[in-house]
Amino acid sequence: KNRPRFPVDPRKLRTVVTTAFRQRRKMMRQSLKGILNGKVLPDHWATKRPEELPPHEFLALTGFIFGLQDEAPSYDTPVWRNAGRQRSPASN
Repeated sequence: KNRPRFPVDPRKLRTVVTTAFRQRRKMMRQSLKGILNGKVLPDHWATKRPEELPPHEFLALTGFIFGLQDEAPSYDTPVWRNAGRQRSPASN
């Protein structure tokens, strides 16, 4: 199956998304402080709450924090918890 190239490491994207949403009602500047590695978030991200960002902005934000990846990711490694397990029809 031919999948589109992902511009960032999916594991890093997961880190950004879960960290951003971990603290309710906080602006991104405060929520992401622990993973910024000394970088200063530009105001267009820093002054927003995570629920205000569309998905493509999380890709750009992840690229800003961790850099873009040079090669296509491996889709064989699950990124999200339980990603490799099949859901039973009863749990849907």
